[in-house]
Parts: sequence; structure tokens; C-alpha cells
Amino acid sequence: MSRMATAQDAAEARIREFAGQTITYSTRGGNDITLTAVVGNENTEQFEGENTGYVDRRITFTVAQADLQVQGADHSPLNGEQIRWTNNGVERTFRVVAEAGERAFEYLSGQFTHMRISAQLEEAS
Repeated sequence: MSRMATAQDAAEARIREFAGQTITYSTRGGNDITLTAVVGNENTEQFEGENTGYVDRRITFTVAQADLQVQGADHSPLNGEQIRWTNNGVERTFRVVAEAGERAFEYLSGQFTHMRISAQLEEAS
């Protein structure tokens, strides 16, 4: 691993250590994985149609690939899986989303150690 990649991995680990929050990732296969994520800023857009309107709330979760494992193997986030996150005592559920033809996540470096997962607010509890 290059010195730059090593530094980037160390920086991501420190960010998770100080800014990380606990989330629960639920796979399509029914596996719940509790891990630490850095929660990104929420992006809210309001759409209005002729007879209807809706608000689209999206957020990103940055996680270590090593923490997102199912039965000892790396798991790649899939469209439609869920993330539960409790913020200020309120649990919110997000659905992992991908834009047409794209993955629902992106790696933050060429070392594939950290990924940013895109998600959309599904329901508020």
C-alpha cells in the first residue's frame, strides 16, 4: 500500500473514531449488521406534480468495508437494503438507493477500505 493510501485509511479511521455513529445495516437476506458510520449531510428536495408532491431526503453513510461483512465475507450495498440510524433519540430508516445504472455506494480510495453509501429516508419512527 502506498504512503498516500496508508494516510488516507488512517484519516478515515480517525474520522470514524471521533465523528462515527452507530447504525444498523439490514441486508436483503435478513442479516442485521451493527457498525460505525460517519453520517453525511442530509440533502432535501421537494417535488411537486400536478396533483401530488413529495419530499426526497437523501443522506450518505461512510463505513469501513471490513465492518460490513456477512458470514465473514465483504458485503456490497444493494439497492433497497435498509439502514437504521437513531439521531437525537429518533430512529429513522433509510433505504439504500442507486441512480439508474449506478452502484448504491462508492469507494473512497483505490484501496477499497472505506465506502460511502447513498440512502433515502423511508420512514420516521
